[in-house]
Amino acid sequence: MDIQKQKEYFASLEKELTDRGLEPVRVDGAGSPQVGDTIRFLLPMSEEGGVVMMELLILDLGEEEFLLEFYTTMFTDVEDVITDLSVEIPAWNFLCPLGSFGIFEEEGHLYHKYGLPFSGDTETEKFTKDSVTVMKFLFDIIADKYAAVLEMMIEGE
Repeated sequence: MDIQKQKEYFASLEKELTDRGLEPVRVDGAGSPQVGDTIRFLLPMSEEGGVVMMELLILDLGEEEFLLEFYTTMFTDVEDVITDLSVEIPAWNFLCPLGSFGIFEEEGHLYHKYGLPFSGDTETEKFTKDSVTVMKFLFDIIADKYAAVLEMMIEGE
């Protein structure tokens, strides 16, 4: 995929996200196998102002096959409940229909990630539609566990 195609895909996604009231920001990509930049935005999780940060990036799998990765940092401070999460996460992942949860232990972050495969000749409109459909499902999955972790953190105080 050339960089122009990636920019076309992401421009369409950014417009869709903006139209839905979100504020996407582009940040520099990490380089190969990533193609181009990353889109980063905050998703509201609670009326009290809780948010998660979702990042979207395209990975080159070779032979004109790609993966749109949805990486969501749910919490950046789970050290106090890491033992409880280590017990819960395998069960969550077993029942999770899309993606998986994990702990980035060095930083104390709880994350969810999912990869949507697509081919390099996918039309921009289809790419955007499929991506937004996945985001809707991921939002529900992440919101459910966000509430559970928040409850763990409150009980642990």
